[in-house]
Amino acid sequence: MIYYNHGKSSYTEVLEWVEKEEIITLFYITDVTGYFYENLDVRNEVFWLVPYEFVPKVPFGKAIRVA
Repeated sequence: MIYYNHGKSSYTEVLEWVEKEEIITLFYITDVTGYFYENLDVRNEVFWLVPYEFVPKVPFGKAIRVA
């Protein structure tokens, strides 16, 4: 089995699900290398939990280093 530790995931499905389920706050564990549709209107509070020393700029919300 091959495990990849770096990729380009889409955040769109999760962000759409959060909106549909009326979730107020999302804690997303990620390396922030993914993408989302630019026309997506994110109204929820998003915390990007980054497991590395380097914390990249996030597109919205707040980045938090967790390791």
